[in-house]
Amino acid sequence: MNDFSLKFILSTKNQIMKSFKYTLIIISYMLMLINTTFPQNITITDDDSYTPDNSAILDIKSTDKGLLLPRLTNSEIASINNPPAGLIVYSTDENKPVYFDGNKWNTYAGNEIFYNDTIVVSDFDGNEYQTVQIGNQIWMTENLKTTHYADGTVLVDGTDSTNIDADYTTKYYFWYDDDSVCYAGTYGALYTWAAVMNGSASSNTNPSGVQGVCPAGWHLPSDAEWNELIDYLGGNGGKMKEAGYEHWNRPNTGATNQSRFTVIPGGQRAESGSYSELGNYTYFWSSTEYNGSSVWIYGLKYDNSGVFCYNYLGKDLGHSVRCLMD
Repeated sequence: MNDFSLKFILSTKNQIMKSFKYTLIIISYMLMLINTTFPQNITITDDDSYTPDNSAILDIKSTDKGLLLPRLTNSEIASINNPPAGLIVYSTDENKPVYFDGNKWNTYAGNEIFYNDTIVVSDFDGNEYQTVQIGNQIWMTENLKTTHYADGTVLVDGTDSTNIDADYTTKYYFWYDDDSVCYAGTYGALYTWAAVMNGSASSNTNPSGVQGVCPAGWHLPSDAEWNELIDYLGGNGGKMKEAGYEHWNRPNTGATNQSRFTVIPGGQRAESGSYSELGNYTYFWSSTEYNGSSVWIYGLKYDNSGVFCYNYLGKDLGHSVRCLMD
């Protein structure tokens, strides 16, 4: 090997070593930057003269641009795994920002709540019901339509029954106008109080402890539990009613369904056997007795945005049921 070849090899080796050395220096510097906590705040601005606020770790200033949060549907937000308290995203279903308080998702407006609608419940007949979380309660968003108790015991089919005045013991279910084809799927069943209670004693505790006609893990709400829901929504029945006129008659006053409780007007069955008020009113049973013949019942109307409480409607009437999660 001549001197020129030896010098070339040594030169090349030195260049490689220098390049490797510089690469190590750069990588070490980058790792140092990654692991360094900067004490100063970060400013994003298009104004070179702007002085950031020292109390902010991130200070954004602009006169013609905004901050775009991650945009997710409610279902996508509900699927976030172990969100930390304070996490903020924009709900495309609520059309507003929502934040996680360590327990549930909330909007920034008053007592409104972000609704977790990821739970689906089934009854003995195989009917499935969507649900919604409002405050600390999880409700069905559809009227019950089962013809069996959770253990498989069949209820009494009241089709073509006539006058059942003062019959407070038979566990009847009915379909509006005795027509299951037209009304069962949309409006659910109408039940007597004996049917919804299934032998349980009256209860006004929270929770009621009365499973009654509800699926396993669910129960018939007490008067106290209905009041918890109504108070949470500020007494605004419009937040509970399905909006529009597909099921409600006009004017469907104040209906926004903001709570996603999705009340539709299933009407009622009188003890005489007549049906009425489909499209106008809906009535829901509670587990709380008023006296020997009547129960606390909650209703909503097509021409009013309130929630109405009745204590004089009889146990022998046919009304709708919404179950509440245990």
